[in-house]
Amino acid sequence: AARLFDTVGYHRVNMSMIAEAAGLKKQTLYHYISGKDEILFMLHELFIGTLRRNTDARLETGAEPLAVLKGVVEDVFKLLHDYPGYVRAFFEHFRELDPQQRAEIAVKRDEYIALITGVVKKAMANGTVRKADPVLTAHCLFGVCNWAYQWYRPHKDPAPEVLAAKCWDIFSNGLEPR
Repeated sequence: AARLFDTVGYHRVNMSMIAEAAGLKKQTLYHYISGKDEILFMLHELFIGTLRRNTDARLETGAEPLAVLKGVVEDVFKLLHDYPGYVRAFFEHFRELDPQQRAEIAVKRDEYIALITGVVKKAMANGTVRKADPVLTAHCLFGVCNWAYQWYRPHKDPAPEVLAAKCWDIFSNGLEPR
């Protein structure tokens, strides 16, 4: 379904297409899910859940704030490479979730943004990042990696680790010549 959402577009995909792509009969697919809206919600949960689990794991190991922030960029590029349809669905089809699902995902997104903002604040407090607006800094970090789903071509561009490292370098070192 995610691959179809990515290539055909969420609104053009129907359950028959999903069943065919999954190698199932449509009736069998309906035995497991109620419709493509449920799949969309599951994709949102999986994407934000993966980002959150990876960040939590880094924090639990005591990783330095910059390593945690760099990990955010790496996570998004890795997900873009491995699951481009999930990423596109997450960024482009939030409004298609039903109101209850949208509220649930919004809470998880807000919690994740707050978590990353907290990491930015910690980096600013310990002097590894220059002082600035921590919320804006977190959003700028998200902007560096989240927009990549528009231009990153997983099987043509360099490996996700390579692009993540280059984007991190630009973000963390700025554009000023050294």
